[in-house]
Amino acid sequence: MVKREKKNMLALLVLPMLLCGCSTDNRQKEVPPTRVKTEKVGKSNGASALHYIGTAEEKESMSLSFLVAGTIKSMNADEGQFVQRGALLASMDESSAISALNAAEASLEQAKDAYNRMDMLYKNASLPDIKMTEIKTKLKQAQATYDIAKKNCKDFRIASPFSGVIGKKILSAGETSVPGQPVYTLLNIDEVRIKIAVPETEISDIDPSMVATISSEAVKDMTFKGSRIEKGVEADPMSHTYDVYITVENGDHNILPGMICTVILSKESDIPQILIPVTAVHEDNDERKFVWTAKNGKAERTYISTGEVSGNKIAITKGLDEGDIIVTDGYQKISNGSKIIY
Repeated sequence: MVKREKKNMLALLVLPMLLCGCSTDNRQKEVPPTRVKTEKVGKSNGASALHYIGTAEEKESMSLSFLVAGTIKSMNADEGQFVQRGALLASMDESSAISALNAAEASLEQAKDAYNRMDMLYKNASLPDIKMTEIKTKLKQAQATYDIAKKNCKDFRIASPFSGVIGKKILSAGETSVPGQPVYTLLNIDEVRIKIAVPETEISDIDPSMVATISSEAVKDMTFKGSRIEKGVEADPMSHTYDVYITVENGDHNILPGMICTVILSKESDIPQILIPVTAVHEDNDERKFVWTAKNGKAERTYISTGEVSGNKIAITKGLDEGDIIVTDGYQKISNGSKIIY
């Protein structure tokens, strides 16, 4: 009887320890979610479309500088700031120029007064022709000196020649500038050009009538339409590619110079269909094609049917719908039902 009670007591002591051990084991075996990269499935114009990566460039760029040497008094615009045409961007200490302008203005008024008085005498035949000619010459000289002084005052300022965005602010207030030294660069980005490099084997496929669709990771959930396609005629001797430029209306300034863009060139007759990266498609042991989709925070194997391949994209004819989310990277560490984060 005593032995049985001891055994029962021993069992009661051991049981909590076993339960704790099981709980600890369960916690240790819990696998944290795997981080993956994903892509939202959408439709684009057919697998026959051409896909390129390009870089945005400004429509127009201008370096702004002073026409005279001097010390910069003020810099009124910062990089990335939009400025209107005619806005004062920078100025120099113009005190000496203003003094010269005041002196020239006084000389001009004096010359005008002398001309008016002498003209009355000349009309009354009281002044010889040679004297009147001398008075006219002095008036013209005074006018020219005044015009030059007035222009010199403008040369101490930089005004925006067109509406645009400040690309670079090169000098600062207090620094010395010399004629022709860039102070600002001004960019016109009301339109931008997307520059792509097209292999020589594909350049004949590029037609100005093609539809250009542009997107960028830097501008989320937005696509842009190209308004004009220009083909270069000289190939790069090293890469054997031709530069092609796609003009894009950019009134809201969403696309900035230097942004990396995805460009899809297609014919208007192409039928929109689902295109995904080729690397996102896998095969199981039975050679059935599938992709990993993200659903409710878990990876799910989704079987698909595929169509034509174009560049690094492949058409999906069955198995995926617009809005589905597919795993494009990190799939090496997941299996069906794995918890994922993205």
